[in-house]
Amino acid sequence: MKLFFAFFFVLFVFYVSAGYVNLTMNQKLDHFNYLDDRTFKQHYVVNADYYQPGGPVFLDITGEAPLEYFIKTYGFPIELASKYNALFVSLEHRYYGTSHPFPNNPTNEQMTYLSSQQQLADLAAFHDLIMDQFNLPENTTWIAFGCSYAGMLSAWFRMKYPHMIAGSYSGSSPVHAKIDFFEYNLVCQEALDPSCLASLNQALTDVKTLLQTPDGQLQLQQMFNVCTPFTDNFQIVSFEYSIVDYFQGVIQYNNPPNYPKETMCQILTSAPDPLQAYAELVVSDSNGNCIDLSSNGLKSVASGGNSWWWQCLTEFGFYQTFLANESFGFPDINVEYYQEINNIVFGITMDPDADFINQFFGSTDPKDVTNIIFTNSKYDPFLRNISDTVTSYVYTSAGHCAPFHFFNSEMQQDVIDARNAIDEFVQNIISSSKSSN
Repeated sequence: MKLFFAFFFVLFVFYVSAGYVNLTMNQKLDHFNYLDDRTFKQHYVVNADYYQPGGPVFLDITGEAPLEYFIKTYGFPIELASKYNALFVSLEHRYYGTSHPFPNNPTNEQMTYLSSQQQLADLAAFHDLIMDQFNLPENTTWIAFGCSYAGMLSAWFRMKYPHMIAGSYSGSSPVHAKIDFFEYNLVCQEALDPSCLASLNQALTDVKTLLQTPDGQLQLQQMFNVCTPFTDNFQIVSFEYSIVDYFQGVIQYNNPPNYPKETMCQILTSAPDPLQAYAELVVSDSNGNCIDLSSNGLKSVASGGNSWWWQCLTEFGFYQTFLANESFGFPDINVEYYQEINNIVFGITMDPDADFINQFFGSTDPKDVTNIIFTNSKYDPFLRNISDTVTSYVYTSAGHCAPFHFFNSEMQQDVIDARNAIDEFVQNIISSSKSSN
């Protein structure tokens, strides 16, 4: 469950650079309970290097990782801030990074204050704080930016708080919540050329064959550097989950300058033994760590990103399953498998309330939506086809959140075109806001 997601469990050194000021605000724990006056410290960043009085505010919305990850990785908002003399601000998402109300082994009851709706209310309170802190004019133009889950929040912030946000950019945002998200792996197949798909499928088929015998299982444990022998079927499925995570991440994040999908495909298609080649890729990507399939190992991995697991469990689903009748992949990675993970980590087997999320936010066909631009990659497994009633730009040469990164010379023209479309959108929002004031 990566949304979005190999970086969920990686520790990043706090990124500080000239112009970024790190601050905290007292944030209300529960915005929807008047009688609950508890607060927590929420981290935010301000960069006023490019700001000129009367300029706009660019709100860089963060998601399921520490704030510093977004500032270090996604540079397009600050690049635009330098062009439009904007005040750059960013608020860390509650329950991520240092903005955790209950940082030490929170109970399920304490986790209930983590939701997309609470975070949108956090952003509204942050909006008011910045307006007061910088004594900004009431007619200051605010534009929100976000990609992936943060892109969902960016679009929803404009939809639910239009009096605060003049426009929003929403990149690679899976705005339709879905429990059984088998489409994810269908897009993964579509993203590979026939020869690469055949080689990858051969490797996975060989895995399924070897799993049928004790000797074959031992061979796989050695090839993929599994910590301990399999003890039950759940561990076998967890092993399958662990090894498909590699190609899913490569396809999802096939972005410049490295384009990892092309590298993986070149290795697999030229190898005499695709399984051996794939195992070497997985092991190389693990930074020397063995695959721990024990319950404690699973809890340890999930605890590194348990906030996102909680949101998938309660709100979105996004369970990246395989179809039962598909020859590609592992059909026992299904909804029931994710439910068992949730039971191990949280002691809960309930289904996410995805229907409510889609009803509340409008899914891929929100009504009466204005001043939101979406971008998506055709080969991003999180692709959701947005209604024709909203502005959307689709590119093909790269993957998840590609236009949102710092500019680099390896970007293909269609990604550059997407960035230009976003730039033009921002310019139009600022111009129309000025003409209406």
